Amino acid sequence: TPNMDSIAAAGSRFEQAFCASSVCTPSRTSLFTGKMPSHHGVMCNSDKEGDKCDVPLEDANLISELPNHQHIYIGKWHIGHQKLPQEYGFVGHNFDGYAYPGSGVYQNLAFDSVPLNGNRYQEWLQEKGFALPKVSDCTFGNNPNLKIQEFYGLLHAPVETSIPYFLVDDAISHIEKCLQQN
Repeated sequence: TPNMDSIAAAGSRFEQAFCASSVCTPSRTSLFTGKMPSHHGVMCNSDKEGDKCDVPLEDANLISELPNHQHIYIGKWHIGHQKLPQEYGFVGHNFDGYAYPGSGVYQNLAFDSVPLNGNRYQEWLQEKGFALPKVSDCTFGNNPNLKIQEFYGLLHAPVETSIPYFLVDDAISHIEKCLQQN
């Protein structure tokens, strides 16, 4: 891709980068700590292990290796349940659960629960003056344990209301704040 090519041209090539696990929590924990699942001990998603997946503060390598940088986290945290990104020194916000940030926001679509820490995506839609997106033609997979992961539907809204646009807009806002603060 052009972005990866420009990073490589500047001297950073990632030729031996691999996903540490096929599921979220062990992979995210590996990225955060710099350790393989066999070393940090998280082998399944945090939903099943609960607080066993919370990374000890002293293991948060990503933060400790970059002490003079601003640390911004935007997206699905999914590393344990007790500690949130702010406790590790991040600013920003996280979306808890699989279905967020769209669950309970999109018209005609809500999963079993709603966000516990507010829904920044919904606030953003309102701030920008966008109507709530509508989902139609919903189809779920046949596996009752994977309904959310096997969800398909049509989203009726301008592309500017999509979650990727929201995340980019939020990231730009945080970068601009950091630039104003030096």
